[in-house]
Amino acid sequence: SAPATVVVTAEQSPPVITQIQPNSGTQRSTVRAGILGENLLGISQVIFSGTGVIASILPGGTNNNVPVEITIAPQAALGGRSFTVTTPGGLLPAPHECNLPSSKTLQ
Repeated sequence: SAPATVVVTAEQSPPVITQIQPNSGTQRSTVRAGILGENLLGISQVIFSGTGVIASILPGGTNNNVPVEITIAPQAALGGRSFTVTTPGGLLPAPHECNLPSSKTLQ
């Protein structure tokens, strides 16, 4: 009889977000940014809190850097914005916040 086959799979560590750079932009603009961290391959969506700020994932992501394009609407409310990423393991809130302060800059 044939020998038994054993399949070994590696469990991927959960993603960790360390920062988003740049972390600023103005109302009525589009900003190309990178979400930096570890185990980021597989991010399928980035969601900002509130309204008027949306993100699209760009091609060319790596395990440590996911490029995104952030569109900030003219009517986007000023103030802090948290963001969450969708991963194969579920939703991951980022530990950092972006901001639309009174100077109309996303930080």
